[in-house]
Amino acid sequence: MKRAWLVGIVSMALLWAGCGGSNGSSPLPPTPSAAIRNATNASLEAVDCKHQRAYVPLPTTSGTDAKVAVLDLSVDPDTTDPTVTTVDLGHGGIAIGTAIAAKQGLVLVVSGSILTTGYLDEINESDNTLVAGSPFSFPVGSRPGFTDGIVFDSIHNSALVSMTSTPITCPGGSFTDCTGMATFDLASNTFGPLMQFDSPVNNFGLDPRARTALGPSDFIDPTMYATNVAANAACTLTDGNVVDLNGDAEGAAADPTTGIWVIGNFGDVLTSVLNLSGATFNGMPPSCTLDEAETPPPNSLNFDTGANDLLPGVTINPMTHEAFLTGLLDNEVVLLSLPKAPMKYISPYDLDAVSAALPLQPDGAQFEAAILPYSDTIDTCHNRAYIVNSDETFVAEVDLEKLRKDPGAINTALPAGNCAGTTTTMGCDNHNGVRFFPLPGV
Repeated sequence: MKRAWLVGIVSMALLWAGCGGSNGSSPLPPTPSAAIRNATNASLEAVDCKHQRAYVPLPTTSGTDAKVAVLDLSVDPDTTDPTVTTVDLGHGGIAIGTAIAAKQGLVLVVSGSILTTGYLDEINESDNTLVAGSPFSFPVGSRPGFTDGIVFDSIHNSALVSMTSTPITCPGGSFTDCTGMATFDLASNTFGPLMQFDSPVNNFGLDPRARTALGPSDFIDPTMYATNVAANAACTLTDGNVVDLNGDAEGAAADPTTGIWVIGNFGDVLTSVLNLSGATFNGMPPSCTLDEAETPPPNSLNFDTGANDLLPGVTINPMTHEAFLTGLLDNEVVLLSLPKAPMKYISPYDLDAVSAALPLQPDGAQFEAAILPYSDTIDTCHNRAYIVNSDETFVAEVDLEKLRKDPGAINTALPAGNCAGTTTTMGCDNHNGVRFFPLPGV
């Protein structure tokens, strides 16, 4: 039922745009020291925390080019319009996801329509121009669907992209032959071989240290796709607790330091937490599996965060070892504290959570977190989370330290006034941990 609803809404849009702490657990040895400072989940928008810039794909109308808004997150949105510029990608289709390659100074954007092979564009952060040669084509017959995305691996200087067949250009007109994941090498600006799946994934996550990606999928749920990126192999993960819950896994994010994964569920208020530290791939594609290290499995749990609503959206701050989850088209948010070091076995005593609700937006409407695609990302430099609303009119910023210390204050109403450059009836900052940044056109 959910998939039919989602496909019905978004396929038309794609077609239109194409026309134009520990409790006795035994810790494992520490993992390598290099810090992971970028998000490990696919998201609509991306944030460069060092330069305090957000890159947000904008809605596309028929016959217009795909565009990405650049926002300055260092300004006070009550006094300064945060929009730096809007980058025109120079081609049609809908921009589905973005990622930051910080060392290279690049923004990576994936876009496409249901009719044609998709694109990956590179934007220079220094001047917001397109890199020579952009756009770079996806593997023939593949494009980013509305639950696909991109995650950048800062250890190996490559991106991982999920993709879905477009039967118009996929050889043989198949709906599955061009579906899966592929790496994108920044040195050559080329895609690697397609790791083929039998169905699209939902908002995948990547652990760049383990070189493992998890992609929930409605078509094989409660099993998930598990990609062995190093071996370029598409495998599966079947976790007993995820199977028992059968909660319609949706979002996925990893903490690379600990091997802990958090899965947001579309069909249950519980949140699935998996310990994949030491997990191994076994067998050969297409029958290979990712198996948890502990015997007997599963090394996981379904955790009650205290939320009132479903929490399908998720991102993780790998510096603080906290997961930020967002509600289903609503304003509820949760901060889930995770273990700070690898563990042999995870238990509920290793987790803690607080929940809150965002205030009304500056225009007086209730905030509804976007889901097509999901739009949860992290600023690891300042410990802030960012969410785009479903109308793509505002980006909400949540100070995660304030959320953890005083979740009740997060819902403090915005003061009367207006955001800079807009005619909103309220200001942008509630001075209690939440700021709204208006997107172009508000």
